[in-house]
Amino acid sequence: MGKIGNLGNRTHRRGHRKCLFREEMISEGYKLGALGLEMCEIADFWRVGERSLYRWAKSRPAFAAQIAKGRAEADLTVIQSVLEQARQGNMTAAIFWLKNRCGWRDAYDLKHQGMKDTKVLVQVYNNAKDIPGDTQRPSGEGNRIEREAKSLLGEQG
Repeated sequence: MGKIGNLGNRTHRRGHRKCLFREEMISEGYKLGALGLEMCEIADFWRVGERSLYRWAKSRPAFAAQIAKGRAEADLTVIQSVLEQARQGNMTAAIFWLKNRCGWRDAYDLKHQGMKDTKVLVQVYNNAKDIPGDTQRPSGEGNRIEREAKSLLGEQG
């Protein structure tokens, strides 16, 4: 087998590149995943293309499993940290937790069912008490987020 083209030692017969995968990458993949790196960042670390990394993961289940295990560990560390902050009274952490784990949202979908090309007036109110003609909030609404966050934190209110 001779060298073909200008790729030096990275080629073998018929001009195909040698596989750059090394067995130690399995344990390295776990460590890089545990650092919270994305697949593209792991590929950059090893100076390979992202497609190569995915190809290696597909053909080497142990390699894919180690990267996934490391990434899951990193996610768990962050989850535990956010939950601990929420338990200590950090409302930002509590709301973040509830939005990401319980499906809460700040934005809501608005649908217009009127005729096409008609103008719609949208008014935004910061408080339900400011809404003209609204004497009472619908049941279950109001400061639901605040009540549930306080409940999560074990506060009365």
